[in-house]
Amino acid sequence: MDLYFRFRLIIESVVFIIGFPFVLYKLYKLYKDTKK
Repeated sequence: MDLYFRFRLIIESVVFIIGFPFVLYKLYKLYKDTKK
């Protein structure tokens, strides 16, 4: 059970590290589109 929890934590960290810049980029594009 402890191993499963650690494994899930690692996957969530990887998803966050990959997903965070992507979300920032999407927000940045949305911001630029609304400023025009």
